[in-house]
Amino acid sequence: MDDRVEWHEIKSAVIYRLHQRAENQSGRGVLTEKYVVATPPGTCPVDFGAAVHAEALRRGMGRAEAVYVVMDGAVLLWDLAADRFKDAIKTLDFHHAREHLQAVADLEYGVGTEANRDWMKRTTRDLAG
Repeated sequence: MDDRVEWHEIKSAVIYRLHQRAENQSGRGVLTEKYVVATPPGTCPVDFGAAVHAEALRRGMGRAEAVYVVMDGAVLLWDLAADRFKDAIKTLDFHHAREHLQAVADLEYGVGTEANRDWMKRTTRDLAG
């Protein structure tokens, strides 16, 4: 590994209102307006949660009919969501859900098998809606 390269994790969140979604000409979803909260490496999860919560309130979360939180599977994030966004509808993001499903497919059908690929294709199509 190159000694000049170091890996540092940052925590980030994107906040937007549902009416700020649109589609481009190819049908891909885009956000017309979004707000990003990013914290530097080493920021404690509680401080990250407080920053995201404060920004969400500034952007109208308190007046929203429903709040959705989509996140990865990190336990600390689910704990933060339970604390800061207790009434929100919470869901695992597609990428991480797919990773978990791949682990199931690998155990059930074997790594790299045609049955594995077929099952993943059907399952992720169903997951994507």
